[in-house]
Amino acid sequence: MKQFRLILILWLCMAMNAKANETAANLLQQGDSCLSRYDVFHATQYYQKYLEANPSHLGARRKLASCYRKVGNYTACISCLDKIPSDSINHEDMRMFYYAYLNQNNNDKVSLWGERIAF
Repeated sequence: MKQFRLILILWLCMAMNAKANETAANLLQQGDSCLSRYDVFHATQYYQKYLEANPSHLGARRKLASCYRKVGNYTACISCLDKIPSDSINHEDMRMFYYAYLNQNNNDKVSLWGERIAF
């Protein structure tokens, strides 16, 4: 009887974990779907929720930063990009930094990111 309870509890835990993973994947898919329809507002919400559960997912972080940039929230865009490890920053990330700082009239940072893009 104890073995049956243990097996039942383990099975329920596995089922709940699978449901949580399915939900997280669904959030990312919903965000992508909204973004493809140019619904940046809702895409932002889905990516934020996804990143709460998966904060190290760089693809979702980049998509969220892009959403912030598209609506003109350059401070949030920069903050989001700052959470990407420096050894993982790619050319598109550098461009987002550059244009976000350009729109904030932060000439020192514009020069810094402009040089990084060029070299």
